[in-house]
Amino acid sequence: MKNVLRWAHLLIRPRNYASMLASVLLLIVASPLADTTPWGRTILALLVVAVLVFGMEAVGAARSELMLVSCLAALTVGFFVSGTWFNEGLTETNIFHIVGYCVCLVFFVRVGFVMLRDIFSGEVTGNRICGAVCVYLLLGYFFAILQLVALSLDAHALRFDGALAGLLNPHDALSKQRFVSMMFYFSFCTLTTLGYGDISPVSTFSRTVAWLEAVTGQLYLAVLIARLVGQHIAASAARSLRN
Repeated sequence: MKNVLRWAHLLIRPRNYASMLASVLLLIVASPLADTTPWGRTILALLVVAVLVFGMEAVGAARSELMLVSCLAALTVGFFVSGTWFNEGLTETNIFHIVGYCVCLVFFVRVGFVMLRDIFSGEVTGNRICGAVCVYLLLGYFFAILQLVALSLDAHALRFDGALAGLLNPHDALSKQRFVSMMFYFSFCTLTTLGYGDISPVSTFSRTVAWLEAVTGQLYLAVLIARLVGQHIAASAARSLRN
């Protein structure tokens, strides 16, 4: 029992970015596998809760920050549960889903801001590198949710070409779940400027989100690498002077 508690403490300790990175990666990998089964929604919901929990721990022990992100996480779960209860379809206007997406966006923005503030405030460590990678992946989450908002407001905000058009029927319950993993796919393709072209933004809002994501992804990598290299050189120089 003591070993279990010790491992649990290590997993959920404040600013343990490795655990959050693992939960984020697991959600990304599991979402296209789970959305093809009737029970996939439950699995994805549990993984989303795990990301929210580790996100709360990532902000550290500051009471004000923890209370804020805890409230945002609770509201996110509450609105998504309400949206599922009063399910009107992912690509149809569902006020609970839309508000839940918006609250989730605020949650990721706040958690990402706190993580970046910590990452760039001290010596470059393995944990901080995990945090930097995690923030990059959270950018993909953020823009995927924005595209889900676009689809919730306008079913024709995105164009799905080829076989995808037949897989994503907005009136089929199982097909609705695939929109989430497809938005992850589309978001990370855009973030990395891969752009296969099988999913294309059509509406003005969706196009704006797409080019903002592409620019943000490139700027983040450029600034992040430069900043981390600068911190590493400064730390190495300081150690040399001390010796």
